Amino acid sequence: MRFTVRLSVLLLAIFSIPLAAPLPGIAHADAQSPSPTIAVGDWWTYNLQDPGVGISGTITQTLTGSLVLLVNGVSTPCYRETISGTGTFVRSGLSGTFTETGTGYVRQSDLGAINSNVTVVITAGLTLTQNTYSNNSIPVVNEQFPLYTGKTWVETYTTTNKVTTFTSLNPTPTITTSNNYTAQLYSVTGSSVISVTAGSYLAYDIHSTNTTGTQDAYYSPQVENMVKGVSYYPNGTVQSTITLQDFNAWAYQSSLTVSKGGSNYDVGLMADATISNQSSNSTAITFQVNATSGTSGRANVAMPLTLNNTVVKVYVDSNLEAVNSSKNSTDYQLFFTFGLTTHTVTVVYAAILGTPWTTYLIYGGIAAAALALIVAAFLILRRRTKPPAVPTAPAEPYPPPTATPPPSPSP
Repeated sequence: MRFTVRLSVLLLAIFSIPLAAPLPGIAHADAQSPSPTIAVGDWWTYNLQDPGVGISGTITQTLTGSLVLLVNGVSTPCYRETISGTGTFVRSGLSGTFTETGTGYVRQSDLGAINSNVTVVITAGLTLTQNTYSNNSIPVVNEQFPLYTGKTWVETYTTTNKVTTFTSLNPTPTITTSNNYTAQLYSVTGSSVISVTAGSYLAYDIHSTNTTGTQDAYYSPQVENMVKGVSYYPNGTVQSTITLQDFNAWAYQSSLTVSKGGSNYDVGLMADATISNQSSNSTAITFQVNATSGTSGRANVAMPLTLNNTVVKVYVDSNLEAVNSSKNSTDYQLFFTFGLTTHTVTVVYAAILGTPWTTYLIYGGIAAAALALIVAAFLILRRRTKPPAVPTAPAEPYPPPTATPPPSPSP
């Protein structure tokens, strides 16, 4: 769904100017349908900038659950997602901070936005709090698949907003309700590699227009969400910008079975690029990843604890990669990044049994070299040390006895 950063009413009270910065909607990398790889626990963190009001902050969108809701009289499987954010603002000599929390619901079949409940708190000498509950007349689809350059569609709907506002000086809430009709025209104007803090990703530019302004939302199949969003006022001036800082979502998933010691183990493979040519043996698994040239690559391997018996090493082609690892009660989680387009990933998870003959040759050569060094050192030591004196025989030695001497006489 598309959350809205609901600072406009509060900042209007301070600055007499509006602000509305839309957050991205969860969308699927598979252009044909909502993704089965979207999962509870996926999250996206964005940097938010508004040059007009001097806002700077971060917003995190997290998929936190699934449930069935009654939508227009129909039982509908939905996802629940939450939003949380913090930031600062500076305008006309006044500065302060804001926090934002909220919950929204989207339809699982196409991720259409159903409703949201968002609270924004602004602190600037005094504290202003605004809670906005929004409900759409129909689930609003912001990314209609398949996406391709030249595609257009229209979403027409009515949003009912209930806004509750109060301040630290006047805790009595003010409640207003409004019904806003929207006719939003969408068009996919092109695709390109977009670079943001989280990496470089192929993204489709979804340009949308209504009476309040326009927006370019750059959706990436690798990220399963927007990587960048720019909102404009009707006069064309930039209103706000959001860019992806980090995320945890896997557009492409696969698995393979590893046999070891008479047992089978399932290893999970997750990436933001296509996975192919999976294989395994008694010590390693191998697979290939492929995406658009210039984009960033991320992968996560879930390996059963009972399968591994040594330090795990990950190679991309022939290069040893740095790995961030963690574990839960059942698996090791191995996270690593790489550049794309096509690479072969090898995960070595077990010590090699037996010693190859090349290893013996190497060890033998090392031993021979060590022995030669010892002998050379010994010879040098001998040359540098004065030999001990040899006893000289007497000039006239006593002759050896020719017979056993008789015993001494008794006294």
